[in-house]
Amino acid sequence: MDWIAQCKAKAWNRIAFIGASKHAGKTTAMNAFISTAISDDMTLGLCSIGLDGERLDTILGVEKPPVYAPVGTLVASAEAALEASEAVFEYIEDTGISSPLGNILIARTETSGHVVLAGVRQRRHIQTVVPMLQALGAEICLVDGAFSRVAAATPDLVDAVVLSVGAVLGTSADRVAAAARPFLLRFQLPEVTMSIRKRLQAVVEAGDIGIWTGSEVVKFPRHQGVLGLSSHHSWPTQVKALWLPGAVTDEVLQGLRSQPRGIELVAAHPAQVTAGREALQRWFRNGHRLSVWRQVPVAAITVNPHSITGYDLSSETLVAAIAELAPGIPVLNARATAATVNRGTVSRGGVL
Repeated sequence: MDWIAQCKAKAWNRIAFIGASKHAGKTTAMNAFISTAISDDMTLGLCSIGLDGERLDTILGVEKPPVYAPVGTLVASAEAALEASEAVFEYIEDTGISSPLGNILIARTETSGHVVLAGVRQRRHIQTVVPMLQALGAEICLVDGAFSRVAAATPDLVDAVVLSVGAVLGTSADRVAAAARPFLLRFQLPEVTMSIRKRLQAVVEAGDIGIWTGSEVVKFPRHQGVLGLSSHHSWPTQVKALWLPGAVTDEVLQGLRSQPRGIELVAAHPAQVTAGREALQRWFRNGHRLSVWRQVPVAAITVNPHSITGYDLSSETLVAAIAELAPGIPVLNARATAATVNRGTVSRGGVL
């Protein structure tokens, strides 16, 4: 797969790498992208939201692939993390963002090697560091969304996402696909129709909860939250669409499920949909719909057929099972693509 050509064609300059679980192969997918950029002589910017790049996994104690960077790569990371990296850096700028590991610095690799990405912990930090990386010449910025940090996959932060699914989710391809389905579904939800968008635009801009009844918009302050709201005396008897600025959780869907059929629940973007498989199935079974205000394109889905618990699935079977869930989206095993990066030192000219 030609990652770079696809990004150029679609003007995707900010890509987030998100895993369906721990050990999904997200870092391997990121290294696969980096290996393509090396041969294309492209300057990359790297950062994370959360903590990634450590040599040993902090949860299960198993070795994980490091993030490799060729010479000339721009990196945003905490001072102590940069000092712990294999690569040697030219320090360029202090972002002024503090972290337990020191301030977040912008640096450029003077030698190739693995890098530790840490310290960028909030979405507003990403909104600060990515433009800084771009201003210094990063043509594409890669955001490593650390475990539980699907928040990186928001349209204000990135132009597209690469999703990773691993065999750790199940002992067969079908079980992995079933476990990954809710994770993938959130990125396949349709954008809200133009008709409903026009009705709810003002309430969305105000940051409130909004209900379109079919004839008027009823607003509730965001701080009230949606849990229990359907029993509020101002709750309308007819609900066509409900805009929810916060997270769509199991509890939210459960609280609304008894409403008359036909509610379209509108979330801000895919990262706000955190409900699990059973809650989503019940929601759709009851005749309701789910959409997002803004989608985030999926550049690719990668699979990791190896499980850290000691078994391997057929790569071809796993790719086919995930591809069934995501028609039209490239699905590939990134391990083979990234293997050359993990074997040796990366340089601007290639693998040495």
